[in-house]
This record gives sequence, structure tokens and C-alpha cells, in this order.
Amino acid sequence: MAHSPSLVASPDAMAAEISRLASTALQSSAAVFYWVDYGHKMTDVSLAGVSTQFYFDYATRMEEADPSNIRRMSAARHCVTHLRQPNHPLPVESAIYSRLLRDYGVTDVIDLMFWSAGEAVAGLALLKRQDDPVVTADSIHIAGAMQRYVQFTLQKHERLHQARRRRALQQTYHLTMREIAVAELVFEGLTNAEIAKSLNMKLPTVKSHLLQIFGKTGCGNRTKLTAVFSRVSQVDSLPFS
Repeated sequence: MAHSPSLVASPDAMAAEISRLASTALQSSAAVFYWVDYGHKMTDVSLAGVSTQFYFDYATRMEEADPSNIRRMSAARHCVTHLRQPNHPLPVESAIYSRLLRDYGVTDVIDLMFWSAGEAVAGLALLKRQDDPVVTADSIHIAGAMQRYVQFTLQKHERLHQARRRRALQQTYHLTMREIAVAELVFEGLTNAEIAKSLNMKLPTVKSHLLQIFGKTGCGNRTKLTAVFSRVSQVDSLPFS
């Protein structure tokens, strides 16, 4: 079954502003902003000027044919790609993708990928329609500058702060993602029963995770664990590329 990334009812202020600025600068009538999860999949997708049906068709029919999907851009370490490179014929998969786009009146796409600590963390697709100005060399130059600006700005987003904190917990204490989820709720002051309800776990499972967390971190109680977590939460200056 095709992966169907989650739509957000209303994008956060930073994502909305990024889409608006990039669409204006690159004269595109539609934009799709998304975060990248640990499996290199789109999540928490924000749409501007494009229909929900387009989004679901992309997720179920178009993503694998997209020459600039997350997997391909991550493997190539690309920051900016352009579907219709001038004076170059479209490769087969690009041609298939282009035909699917035309069903929605999309004539071209500029894709931007944003990175943090060597990982793709978010992306922005700028969709061109017939009435939009064509993509030029100047457009790609502007897209490169926009990518660097947005990438720098995103480092301040709480979502990336959380990702860096989770990465530090994984690397330093070898916690699993489930253990990190439990530890985060301990840090927020939730009881075991509240954690069980929040994470849809049984109470003994929460207690078992806590024992594993205490063992890996060398903490004997919640107070010490909270202190460790607070210290790790200060990690907010990891390099990005």
C-alpha cells in the first residue's frame, strides 16, 4: 500500500511564511511544504494553492515516479532540483511524472530540500502552472539563495530542536524511539498512568521502558532522569549542511 503522508489542518506560522515567501520570490502559484520523518517519508504536509486531491494522488500514484522525491534527493545530497532542465530531454520516469502533473495543470516543479546535522528534515515543492513565468537560470539562482535562507531559519524551529535532542539521546544513551517518547513525557511531568494513556501502552510496558531508560542513562529515579534530559535539551548547536 502506498504511503499517505499526513496533512496538517493549518500549517505552523514558519511553514506558512516559508511557502509564501518562496512562492512570491519564484513566481509559482502553488507550494507544498512538508517535514521528513525518520523513514524519509513526507509528514505533516502543508498545501498552498493546490487541492487535497492532488496531494493524495501524489502520495498514491506520483511519488515513486517523481525524480526529485525525498529518497532520490537525499541519496544525491541535492538542495535544489528543477524538473525541466533546459536543453535536456526528460528521463523516462520524469516524463511519466510530468504527464501526471499535467492532469492538474502543473507544467514545472522546483524542489528545495532542507538539511540539519546531515539529515534531510523538510522540503518544499514549488509548482508552476501555465500562466506562471517559466523557470530560468536566474530562477534557479534565487531558489539556491532561498534554500540556504530557509535552511538556516529552520534550525530555530522547535521541531528540529526536538530532533536534535532525540538524536543526542540515541547517540549518547542508545535509547530507542519508544524509550525516548516515554522519557519526553517523564520530562513533562506525566505520571506512569498518564504516559500509558498518552502513548496507548499498558502500564507494565511503561514501567518496563522506564527500567530500560534508567539502566541506559545510569539514573536511579525520575528526578535524575529529568536532569539528564534537561542537559541534553540544551544541545541546540549541532552543525548542519
